[in-house]
Amino acid sequence: MKNKLIKKTIEASKLKITERNYEELELIATQALKIYPNNINFKCLNAIAKKNLNKEYFNQINEIENGCNNDFDLASTVGLFFIDLEEIELAKHFFRLAIEINPTKEDSWLNLGVCLRLEKNLKQSLKHIKKAYELNENNFTTLINLAGVYAESLEIDKSIRYLKKALKIEPNSSKANVDLGCSYYIKGKMKKGFKHYQYRFEEFENLKKVKEAFEKQDWKKWKGEKIKDCQKILFFSEQGIGDCINFIRFVQDFKKINPKVKFKIIIPSEADGLFSFEENEFMKDKDFDLKNLSGYDFYCSIIDIPYYLNISKKEIENKFKPYIFANKKCDYSYFENFFKIGICWAGNPKHSRDNERSCPLSFFKDIYKIPNVKLFSLQKELSSRIRPYEKKPVNLSDCNEIKIVNMSPHMKTWEDTASIIDGLDLVISVDTSILHLASAMGKQTFGLLPFFPDWRWGVLSDRSYLYPTLKLFRQKEAGNWNDVFLDVVNSIKKLSFD
Repeated sequence: MKNKLIKKTIEASKLKITERNYEELELIATQALKIYPNNINFKCLNAIAKKNLNKEYFNQINEIENGCNNDFDLASTVGLFFIDLEEIELAKHFFRLAIEINPTKEDSWLNLGVCLRLEKNLKQSLKHIKKAYELNENNFTTLINLAGVYAESLEIDKSIRYLKKALKIEPNSSKANVDLGCSYYIKGKMKKGFKHYQYRFEEFENLKKVKEAFEKQDWKKWKGEKIKDCQKILFFSEQGIGDCINFIRFVQDFKKINPKVKFKIIIPSEADGLFSFEENEFMKDKDFDLKNLSGYDFYCSIIDIPYYLNISKKEIENKFKPYIFANKKCDYSYFENFFKIGICWAGNPKHSRDNERSCPLSFFKDIYKIPNVKLFSLQKELSSRIRPYEKKPVNLSDCNEIKIVNMSPHMKTWEDTASIIDGLDLVISVDTSILHLASAMGKQTFGLLPFFPDWRWGVLSDRSYLYPTLKLFRQKEAGNWNDVFLDVVNSIKKLSFD
């Protein structure tokens, strides 16, 4: 009877962990400990409930293992909890324990592979997720993760293959469709990419809310159809300043086809004054209030305009002209004899892939050493970064060897930043809004990309059809910026001495 009660209590506890319902888990574990005060299972579960496994428990992993008592599900569930705590080493430990208990269940092979993927150990991750796939070829989650690892390894064709298989199991999966859209796009198949990328309105919470709010007003999503002159459309920017800069140009293509149709564009408030539209065609996002907005018939994200207007990559490339301009001059007379390079080494610290996209300032040392070069910092975010799965804050700006002109005090608005960029000879930036702004201005720009880049940049070229004056420098292996900067230095020497 005692063993049955313990077993039932553990089963109930596992369910609460799976549900991430730690309040109810704590109630169960606390009551269980009153009856069985020395039971290691309940001590472990109680600590998990409080999300505060202290050193006493961290130093007694063997006891927690014993608490799992050859229970595959409990070992797996404890592993999932440690992922929640961002304690990847301990998570791996318990998934390996689960595999020892029962190597024929795919879940722990998959979860161990996911941990290794978080650590960017893609070879080992692939090995373990493949094992999960061998055990069950029709596990949707396994297929999604297998496709993800192949994508990050730049084996895009394999990624597409497994995403298609996942979609046979769950045809309307927003996750699988969005991932497939990105894989097609990164492969250079823009139309197929955009088609599947439409599922982002089901996948991402912020876009889901936008869609629901607009459709409550009986506005239709515009999909390229002809709009009557008496109708109105609302365009919006969905993914920050960089995407706004990138895609806002396509509103002009809409205007050419629909010259009398009234529209507004919701833009990030801080970008006000950056774009050359009529004042009444803009609305700052801080002023946007759906409750007080009526009279529109359609809505559309600016990202979707080229897709619905059927604009090809070749058209975008051929008709490119700079479309953002500085409205004032920055005084560089003191540096007129220097080759002036603006640099930005880090993007938004909250971005999910910040640890891949950003790089330390120290990598710019060899550029700083080139004769006649002067570096100007376009970096605004200088604080240390707190990243998932990293124990200590990361200070990317820690480099006293470089004497750099800090322009951030003068970058109070994006118009200021455009003026600063306008007077430079070259801009070098990681994948962030500065990269888009300099490129949209037609400035000679070098883009520093991680091994697995954002879908917009593809994988096929050092050039982008989006911006003719942009040259892309790609990592040849994940996390390795050394070769990237070697190529950048050689390219600068050719520019500054020709």
